[in-house]
Amino acid sequence: MSLWILLSSAVLAAPPTARVSGAGGARAVAVLFERGGTVYGVGCNDAGVAPDASPDGIHTCGPIPVSTGEARIGVLRDGRLVDLGASTIGGDGVIVRLDGGAAVLAGDASELPAPRAGAPQPAVTTAFVRVRGAPEGQAPVLRLQGPAGSSELVCRDDGVFPDNDRNDGEHGCAGPAPGEGGEVLLNGTGAGSFGKVSWGPGPFAFLQVDVAARTARSETFALPGFAPDTIVVATPPESMETPVPPEPPEPPEGSSPGAEPAPPRPPGEDQPPQPPGADGPEGSPTPRPPQASHSPVASREVGALPPFALVAALLLGGVGSWAWRRRAHRLPANLRPLPAPALLPGGPSLAERGGVLRTDDPGALAAALLPVLARHRRVVVVGDAPLPEVPDGPVYRAARGDWEEIEASVRTLARAPGAPVAVLVIGDALADVGAVAPSPARKLRDGLPAGVWLGIVTPTAPEGVPVWDVPAGPPWSATRVEPSVSSVVPSEG
Repeated sequence: MSLWILLSSAVLAAPPTARVSGAGGARAVAVLFERGGTVYGVGCNDAGVAPDASPDGIHTCGPIPVSTGEARIGVLRDGRLVDLGASTIGGDGVIVRLDGGAAVLAGDASELPAPRAGAPQPAVTTAFVRVRGAPEGQAPVLRLQGPAGSSELVCRDDGVFPDNDRNDGEHGCAGPAPGEGGEVLLNGTGAGSFGKVSWGPGPFAFLQVDVAARTARSETFALPGFAPDTIVVATPPESMETPVPPEPPEPPEGSSPGAEPAPPRPPGEDQPPQPPGADGPEGSPTPRPPQASHSPVASREVGALPPFALVAALLLGGVGSWAWRRRAHRLPANLRPLPAPALLPGGPSLAERGGVLRTDDPGALAAALLPVLARHRRVVVVGDAPLPEVPDGPVYRAARGDWEEIEASVRTLARAPGAPVAVLVIGDALADVGAVAPSPARKLRDGLPAGVWLGIVTPTAPEGVPVWDVPAGPPWSATRVEPSVSSVVPSEG
């Protein structure tokens, strides 16, 4: 009899659910749980469809597919993940509050309306897609077109959820899937229709797309773990590649114009050429002898040049590669850029190179700017100030503040396929190691490649960088400060 009572109580007890508030106008919301290397998911809705009680701004998801205990929790909002980290799931379920780009576990289930009984029926299905055979260097954009509408999913091969591994040739993306099926179309190279696919009702759809075979099918696959992507290790200067010979002017792929060449061999000293591979794998930070270079042939040619010829060759090579880079970024004559809106009233826009935002509360202003920047750029943060997690980006944090390391890392990131790059420096995080009169802000600004936006949020304004004064907020607004004649420093762009 006691066993029957226990079984009856277990059957009648409502399974724990998840609730999400602050999702705003998101079309597809889901909560993911990672435990033991496996990711489980549950769909959510705020349409008054069971288990949701009513359209009240709170998405209800349930039942939770994992038992109580510790698990890693994430919220998927229109295909972009916000990672909450590891937390303990209680018998009352999980309550998540989204605030801008951040998410926190908060609240008490007793304060919310009781979930309705019945199987979960999310208003919009979340689609997970894997794309194979896309052209190298291209981020494929899929369009799902059905009777219930359409949605576009930007797929990436950067190892960030839902992609599996970085640069493995397989792109991953996620986002709303209209209805129970529709036509799968691809934009860009190989554009066209891949036919109609039915993924059926339910919280999730899984699609496999093969660009080369021009096929799309519904096939379930395991989701990868969603470790955060908030840290990037700056590239040490000694691991950058050495320059190539100055002829031809166009630098070969993989070279780094402007690096120090190997010095010529002293007269009379017999130095046999280094065998190929003696320096170890490409990009290795292992110290090299000062007389060696990556190429034995280049070492012999440089060593044979007289000093004046060596200087002239380096100047010609630098001018040639500078002209090549300028030519590559030249805007066609029939195109004119439209004015870009300011990031905050009176402040700089992303069309400008950026500058200094002078404020007494740099941490709070940086936290307000980050979600705006991450919607349009890949963001590199310099500084240890706490920042909200954002569903866009991705956002990286530099491990060190040396401006030379940051410049090298940003150049490498800017060459990789993806959105343009923005650098957000908080406080006095920039450093110029070993300099007598350091001016790292101006050096970093002048050294960054074209198209990279730099914003320095600090109480003091370094010399030679455009300045906007931002009173403590919110609401945030800015006023451009006209520089004095002595502080104007010419720079490219």
